[in-house]
Amino acid sequence: MIRQQGKLRWVTSQLRIELLGPLGVYWQGRQLPVGAQRLQTLLAVLALRANEVCTPQELFDLVWQDNPPGTGLKVLPPDVYRLRRVLPPDVLERTPEGYRLRLDDDALDITSFETAVRTATLHRERGELDACAV
Repeated sequence: MIRQQGKLRWVTSQLRIELLGPLGVYWQGRQLPVGAQRLQTLLAVLALRANEVCTPQELFDLVWQDNPPGTGLKVLPPDVYRLRRVLPPDVLERTPEGYRLRLDDDALDITSFETAVRTATLHRERGELDACAV
């Protein structure tokens, strides 16, 4: 199991998801084609809830919001399957409660941006204005 966790850690360390601006998914520096808008939305929701289990109902509500398909939750498993085919192995996992996108802390551009803002704020509060510049 330790070896598998090490492998997953390596896989997730090679993954980058950009949510600021157009969605971009990169693994080992190559852009991965996510596909249809609905898959992009599903991935964005999972990425914003990275490393947390999302129930099928939560995902359904967040992805389809005010325009749910008549087939209900039946549309979710095929979309998750399609997303799994795009992503590196074992990144999107099924749990008894739902689905979890496993990401490193710095895999999301939003997280990197928030960290940069916090760091700049700290430097500003200390009067280190030169260190605030990016």
